[in-house]
Amino acid sequence: MDDTQKNYQSRKLGRAVLMFLGLASLFMSLIVLNELFRGVIAIGGYCAEGGAYEIAVPCPDNTLILAPIGIIGLMLGILLYLVFRLRKGPNWIMALWPIAFLGSAWTFLQAGLNPPLNSESTWPLFFMAAMFGFFGAAPLWFIRRDLPKIFKDETGYEGLWVESYNFLQILHFVAAAVGVALGFSIIHLVS
Repeated sequence: MDDTQKNYQSRKLGRAVLMFLGLASLFMSLIVLNELFRGVIAIGGYCAEGGAYEIAVPCPDNTLILAPIGIIGLMLGILLYLVFRLRKGPNWIMALWPIAFLGSAWTFLQAGLNPPLNSESTWPLFFMAAMFGFFGAAPLWFIRRDLPKIFKDETGYEGLWVESYNFLQILHFVAAAVGVALGFSIIHLVS
């Protein structure tokens, strides 16, 4: 293997690592933000911190930590995934929208079925669950033809292992699992 091939392979491996980090950051952020939403819903759906006005409902203690981690991690994760995703691998860009919105729909549905103690009405929670559910399910119509193709038959594949579709698909699932585990670890640490 000459230097040109080694450089090409190391660049592809570097892209795969950065794509992995971006996807892990993205899933970690979705878990953290979902927990943040649950905390705010549990106290009535709104809160405030600081400022010159009287605070009627203070935010949960972990809000000042979880909000920046979730928002910055989400933006960084999307950026890394979009820039460094290997084109021969799977494209989870269209799947990220349903994952985020259906997760929020589930949070609102659970809150509606188990309302907070100070809740006057649960219909807004069910309305939000339906709205987020619709927004999350609508893109599934457009990606439905790609859903059965989780793994491809790569018999006789001659390219780099790091560019193999099946390897990259497994890398996506592992990154998602690592991100979810990191998200729950962060929640546990700040609780």
